[in-house]
Amino acid sequence: MKSFKLLALTLSLLPACLAAQESSADSTQFHAGQWGLQFGSNFDLANVGILKFTSPHSAWMLLLEFNGATGSGTSVDQFGTPTDVHRHSMGFGTGIGRRFYQTPRHKVRSFQSIGLRAGYSDLKQTLASVTPSIYKSTQWVAGVFGELGAGYWVTPNLSLGGTGTVSAVYTHGHTESPSGEQKEHGWAVSGVEVLLVVGLYF
Repeated sequence: MKSFKLLALTLSLLPACLAAQESSADSTQFHAGQWGLQFGSNFDLANVGILKFTSPHSAWMLLLEFNGATGSGTSVDQFGTPTDVHRHSMGFGTGIGRRFYQTPRHKVRSFQSIGLRAGYSDLKQTLASVTPSIYKSTQWVAGVFGELGAGYWVTPNLSLGGTGTVSAVYTHGHTESPSGEQKEHGWAVSGVEVLLVVGLYF
C-alpha cells in the first residue's frame, strides 16, 4: 500500500516537474531583438562576432578577425653558413552573414552560418646577412564562407562550443624580393578552420 501511495504521489507531481522544466527551457530561448557576442580563438587566429537575433532560430552576424606573429630563427645555406632570420606577419578580416540555430530551447544546440568575407594579410621576412635581404608579401581576399558549429549553454547568457569554417575566396597577392616582384591572383578554397568559441547573450 505504501508503495502504491508513493507511486501515485510521484505520478501526480510529474506534470508539475515537466512544466517547470519547460518553463526553464523557455527562458533560454532566443527572441527577436536579442544581442549576442561570440569570442573565438585557435593557435593562429582570434575573432569577435556580433549577433543580432531576428527570431528564435536565426540571427544576423558580423565577424571581425585578427591574427599576427613575430619570430626569429636561423637559416643555414648549402655551404653551412648560418643567417639570422626575422619574420613578422599580421592580418585582419571581416565577414557578414546569417546564422541558423536548431533546437533553440535545449542546452546543446547546433548551428550553421553562411555569408560573405574579405581580408588582408601582410608578411615581412628579413635575412640579416652581410647584405640584408628583405622579402615582403601582401594579399587581399574576398569571397564566401560556410560554418558549422555547436555549443553547450551553461546558462541562458553563456555558451561554450566550437566552429568549423570553410571559405572560397578570390585572392590578389603581391610579393617583393631581392630577385624582383611577382603578382598573382586566382580562386582558392581554404581548409577547415576550427575555433573554440565562447558566447555571451543579452
